[in-house]
Amino acid sequence: MAKPQHIKQIRGLGRLYLSEAPLDEQLRELRSARVEYPISLRDASYARLHGGPTYATRTCHANILARNSPVIVARISPLVETLKMARIAVEAHSATQYPVFDKSVYGDIYGKWLAIAEKDKTKKPKDRRAFFLEQRGNHRIHKDSEQAMALWQDTREDYFNKIVRGDSVESFQVNPNRVDSQDGTIINYLWFDGVDGGSDLLFWGRVLDYDNRALGVLKNKRGR
Repeated sequence: MAKPQHIKQIRGLGRLYLSEAPLDEQLRELRSARVEYPISLRDASYARLHGGPTYATRTCHANILARNSPVIVARISPLVETLKMARIAVEAHSATQYPVFDKSVYGDIYGKWLAIAEKDKTKKPKDRRAFFLEQRGNHRIHKDSEQAMALWQDTREDYFNKIVRGDSVESFQVNPNRVDSQDGTIINYLWFDGVDGGSDLLFWGRVLDYDNRALGVLKNKRGR
């Protein structure tokens, strides 16, 4: 097993690592450096604001989808918590499909996350374990939206003012028609595009079987 590459120490955050592998292998590599998950969008944004790499990365977040239902974003994806589920996603993507988890085999995954998102509606956006997107199709996420507050957290104002230099970014979604043509729960992932790519949010990718990059952070004791 390859080791993740140590990129940089980011003051106020921690040691930044890079792994380039299919998701399941990537998780093993990151864990060998005591990094539990790929980076969060908040931490990637903090790193970009403080001299870290500005290229795109996989994140620990996931879109969770079901027929005729709103898009839920899980702060910690089930795919990065369980290697078995990560492997299922890798195999689905290698067949140019989205990973579909049938209720009869895996239980009602969407229902579980729906309950979490509903319960967390009353919390501050930064504290939500899961939240809803405003639309199912492609749309722009405004910097003052609850979705932006949940994802960027305390980096939001600086990131939009200094890096985006605008009031919104594009989010690209799995086609709702594709979601509505199946009966299970689709779990995909959030790819946070690089600065040169406009910092867009890509939820539609099917390349978890590729050697794409994921940053990870070994947090400072005083870091976030």
